[in-house]
Amino acid sequence: MSIFLFILFLSVFSFAIIRMPLFTKSNLRTTALLSVFYLKVLAGISVTLIYTYYYKDRSTSDIYKYFDDARIICSSFQENPKIYVELVLGLNSDSPEHIKYTSKMRNWSPLDAQWLNYTQTKDTNFFNSNRIITRINAILIPFSNGNIFIHALFFSFLSFIGLFYLYKQITENHKKNNLIVFGIIFLLPSTLLWCSGPLKDTLVLSVLNILIYILFHLTHKKLSITNASLFILFIFLIIITKYYVAIALIPVLLGFSVKRILHFSPVKSYTIVLGALLLISFILPIISSSFNVWQILIDKREESLKTAIWAEANHQIFYNTVSNNLNKILLHIPLSISNAVLRPFIWEAGNSPFILLSGVENFLVALFLIICSVKLKSENWKNELLLFYLFFALSAAFIIGFTTPVTGGLVRYKTIFIQYLLLFALYASSLEIKFPTRLNRLIFKQY
Repeated sequence: MSIFLFILFLSVFSFAIIRMPLFTKSNLRTTALLSVFYLKVLAGISVTLIYTYYYKDRSTSDIYKYFDDARIICSSFQENPKIYVELVLGLNSDSPEHIKYTSKMRNWSPLDAQWLNYTQTKDTNFFNSNRIITRINAILIPFSNGNIFIHALFFSFLSFIGLFYLYKQITENHKKNNLIVFGIIFLLPSTLLWCSGPLKDTLVLSVLNILIYILFHLTHKKLSITNASLFILFIFLIIITKYYVAIALIPVLLGFSVKRILHFSPVKSYTIVLGALLLISFILPIISSSFNVWQILIDKREESLKTAIWAEANHQIFYNTVSNNLNKILLHIPLSISNAVLRPFIWEAGNSPFILLSGVENFLVALFLIICSVKLKSENWKNELLLFYLFFALSAAFIIGFTTPVTGGLVRYKTIFIQYLLLFALYASSLEIKFPTRLNRLIFKQY
């Protein structure tokens, strides 16, 4: 039954790629689109197998801990379908009928008092972010017959759509180096592997790509209720899934707005906003300790450090907390960004094949950024879309590098920004690489 369902949904998604105008009107051949999608399906299956046979503890596995909790939600359907619907939608969550099920879940509730007492930190999981993936799994289980690999198939398709929107956006604005762009967006190993399975990374990256596409198209088309509703929905999804991504979006969304309200140049708009936010972030805590965003990041860093120590994590890159001091925070900005972009190094892999793979990718990323920086052209990087990518990438890289002490976390979390950074570097430079015509014709309709 599960094999039949897998083939059925794979056929439906393949048919959608072949027939939907969204895909057929692009400059990519159908065979190229299908090849990318099937590659993502293989990646989604692979990452699920990794969490099945390599990371065997289901209670801590980032795939199974959501999936197993979702099965508990689905167990309520036979007894009372109303409870199932309410659990999926988040209604009446404190009722005794719901607690009967939620009390059995390992990752549904916020961090308990015992854990917080052990870490001596505040609860930084403000939105119970595990619940969104659990709920999505609970929605899928009736269709998947409880097969985790069918869930991986759905998430692979979701990831494919999000990456396609990123490709669509950048190629609508920039016409050269399309083959390099194709590789950066669809074939980057870290994104291919970690953003194809039933994980929060897959959901957030897909939603983020579509959100940015909608944002820039709102300036060219009349604002519709559909677009506005989707934009608000996607912002909400990002906030409740990975709120630090929403924090990284604040500077670029404000810069985007300032440019249109005050009609400044893109460089001036985004630079002024970032500078003003930095200044305000250091002034507000003086007025009231309730407005201290730096303390939230410092608490998150401390919690992550203690979690790493408690779990006896390998490949740790920093061991110190940071005091809420202006000079010390500023000193950590470049180090945090470089850690997020370039770590782990190849020699830090030890016996881990996943860290080794990431180390090789990071070496190639560093080489690519160096080549692009040598060929940097000032008139190129003043494009607003590229600046949006750059400022978001740097903001996200700082937050991730500042709060993530383990290279295993960096390997996954960097997928949220690395493509934007590479696309900025490519188009901000004069780099242009010619590939064999035959290769281009395999991927593009017109060349």
